[in-house]
Amino acid sequence: MSGQTKKWVEDWYEGFLGTGQIDETFWFENKNQLGIHWANSPEGRVWVREWVKTPQGKIAYQELEDKLESLKQTTIWLSRNRDFIKCNLYELYQFYLDPRIRTTWMQGSVKTMVSFMSEAGPFVELRSLRWLDRDILKNFFLLKLINGQAQERDCRFSTNLKIEAQQEDYDIKSYELSVHQVSQKGILLKVEGSHVFEKLMRGKNWTILSNKKLGQYDCFNGRVHFKFSQPSFGGSLDQHFLFMNYQQFENADKLKTIVHTIEEWTKYSKQFIKKAA
Repeated sequence: MSGQTKKWVEDWYEGFLGTGQIDETFWFENKNQLGIHWANSPEGRVWVREWVKTPQGKIAYQELEDKLESLKQTTIWLSRNRDFIKCNLYELYQFYLDPRIRTTWMQGSVKTMVSFMSEAGPFVELRSLRWLDRDILKNFFLLKLINGQAQERDCRFSTNLKIEAQQEDYDIKSYELSVHQVSQKGILLKVEGSHVFEKLMRGKNWTILSNKKLGQYDCFNGRVHFKFSQPSFGGSLDQHFLFMNYQQFENADKLKTIVHTIEEWTKYSKQFIKKAA
């Protein structure tokens, strides 16, 4: 795989990021099978931070900033404890991105409400996230990453592989999940629907059922047994994420091929960045 991984790295930097496609995921093979976004690669972040200093990069950066600045034109009203705050949509996303404010608003016993009409309403509960646009949130996050204001991540591959999980304890019904990301430490599963998420939380022993390959890899092709052990999760009311480290899988050896490719990707990326500097 070394030659193939090296070619992926070269294609990504020269033919993808080099043409300014910084808001897109680069797919190695079939779309949604296996790919990478610069935000999920330490070397990719270095590349983009230098690229935005170029004439083409400055234009792309300014366009991203202008998109977010335009949110300031949308007035909103927040209500909490019968107090009202008049602000704008830009500020609401900034509030949401602040972990301290988000925890207070989203998990506190007092409801925070938001209205896009007037101080008199109508209001929706903030934690419902009906107001949240994921593309806008992504742009805020990308801008923070470019400016070095967001938490750095280890290298991870993107995917949208559909799999099924079947509980081994008592429930014969299977539930559809998605493999959202793969890293050297584990995989991130995406769960649609709170009822499915609650089922996953109740069971301990699960089997992944899949007849699909992850790109060229057989790591999820067949039966993969795993156990939950206090998985971390987050997301909205209708979408949840579960991180599973490889120690939670009984046959983790099957997953080592993709881990090896991520290691190769990191090595070749460092070489490419060093050579291009």
